[in-house]
Parts: sequence; structure tokens; C-alpha cells
Amino acid sequence: MQPFELALPEGRKTTGLIHFPAQSSRKRISTPSIVTLHGGTYTASYFNVDDEHSIGNIAKALGAPVVCVTRPGYGDSSVQPRDSDETWIHQQGRFFHETILPAIWQEYGGAKTNSTSIVLLGHSVGGGVVIATAARYSTENSPKYPLSGLVTSGISSTVSKALAQQQEPGGNVEEAQKVENKSTQNDGTFLWPIAMKDQLLLCSNMNLCSPSILEASESLNAPIPAPETLDVQKQWFEYWRELAAEVKVPHMNTMPEYDWLWEVNREIMEDFGRAFESCPRMEISILPEAPHCIELSRQSEAWYFRSFGFAMECAGAFDLKKGRSGQVSK
Repeated sequence: MQPFELALPEGRKTTGLIHFPAQSSRKRISTPSIVTLHGGTYTASYFNVDDEHSIGNIAKALGAPVVCVTRPGYGDSSVQPRDSDETWIHQQGRFFHETILPAIWQEYGGAKTNSTSIVLLGHSVGGGVVIATAARYSTENSPKYPLSGLVTSGISSTVSKALAQQQEPGGNVEEAQKVENKSTQNDGTFLWPIAMKDQLLLCSNMNLCSPSILEASESLNAPIPAPETLDVQKQWFEYWRELAAEVKVPHMNTMPEYDWLWEVNREIMEDFGRAFESCPRMEISILPEAPHCIELSRQSEAWYFRSFGFAMECAGAFDLKKGRSGQVSK
């Protein structure tokens, strides 16, 4: 995958990684552009760690373009406008809907990559952001990009009991500093201790991830903005149902069996799914033998293939529906 940088209004920019398929003689009516949003404490490299753990491999195999965005506030991507009382996830959803996705579609969408719509794929906090983005899209009369579906993982409605008792991640700074003395930054961010990340996000003692992923933990680690920590720890639980009710595109949500951040069981997942009452299609599932970071696990390739399959179905349905009225995106 190749790095990209797009200029945005008011001197801002968005950065990340891209993969565009080679030109093919194969005819395909509908092809989605997959736009990915990483979770907290990562950047776009979360989706492209090494040759064995890259969404680009599946994109190449299936001939679909992929844009992995480093979310605002991470890496070299500018922080979103903060001129409102909205939560961090709300602000990012607004910024993606109004600014980032229109810029991505204009630069990389349509005929330039033979794509007909966007499907958002978000992990953890990134999943919350794509839900917030889709909620805004669904209330927009004239959106500047075509959104045909959502794929989310590692985002739900109920914090795990163990995590609730510990008030982690990122909330108990004093305890974290006992593990790693330089956990706090001077710019309002928090750097997770590697041992804590490996345990909570990768289940490091359960052989759910390859040794190469654990070796890459430090290089993948990125400071998480304090407002993002506050949002996903506390505020999300107060408003997620309101966002869910507004989403009007197909949505596939998958939770890993061993997610130490969220409580995972069938009852909770069914309740989460029912909240997306306006989605024409809502799928929920639990992926066996996977940790919170599915995309970094031994199940990553299977998960990516299923996500791309769902995305292609979304793009196909979107174009067939629009095609009946002569509105297929070009």
C-alpha cells in the first residue's frame, strides 16, 4: 500500500494509505471503495502491518480500491474542527461526512478507480465514527459522496465487567504510569503501555495473534487524544442509540469472542442490532477465537474476505436500486 495526503479546507489535511487495483479487462457492474477507520491508539498502518497482515492483499485479490485513513488527531492528519459542544466521535463523524469523504471521493472515487460507492469499515472507536458519519449521511438531502454500507468491529453497547471495575483504558493515568513511567504526553494525549495493550487488545497469552504482531506492538502504538478516551469510556453509552436509529444504510457488526473491552454475548448483540431500526439490512455476529483487534489476529484474513463480500453486496444493491431511476454513481 502507498501513503497518501489530501489537502482539506482551512489548511487541514488527511493522510493514510491507499491501494488501487490494476486495470483489468474483467467487467464488474458494482465495485465499492472501502474506506477504513482505525480504532484508538493506532493509525492507518493498523490495516497494513506486514505482508501477512494487510487489507491490501484482499483488495488486490478482489480488485477493489481501499483507502485507509489516519483519523483526525493521529499521525500527520489534522484534528477536526472543535468549534462545537459535540462529543469527539460526533465531531469526527461530522468532519468525515462534510469534508474528508467528499475529498476522498472526488480524488479517488468513481471512474478514477472504477468504484461506484463507498463502504465504510471501522474498528473500535473508528466503528463509532463511521456510525456517526452514516447517521449524518442519512439526514443529508444532497450528500457529496455515495455511501452504500457500513462494516464495524470491536464496537458495541456494554463495557466489559472487568474493564468497568478497573476504569481503563487510559482513564486511570496514575495506575498506568506505574507500568510505564512515560505514559502521559504533554499534548493532551495518552500513550498506552505496551503490556496493557497486548493483554487487552490482542489477548497476548492466548495465541490468537502471530508473534510478528506482538513484535510490532510498539511501532503500531500511537497516543490517543484525551477527549476520545472520555467519549468512548463514558459519553458513547449515553447517545449511541440515537445515532443508531438514524443510520439508513446496510450495516454488518461483528464482535470477537475474546474482547476484553466490551461485554460480548448474543443478548447484548441482538439489542445492539435492534437499535439500528432504519437499516434496510443489519447483520450481527460473534467471531470465534479472535481478540478485540480482529484485523491483527490470526482470523484477520477471513474477516477481511467476509467484510469485502458484504461491501460488494452493498455496492451492488445500491447501484441496482439507483439504476432503476438512472442515478448510478459515475
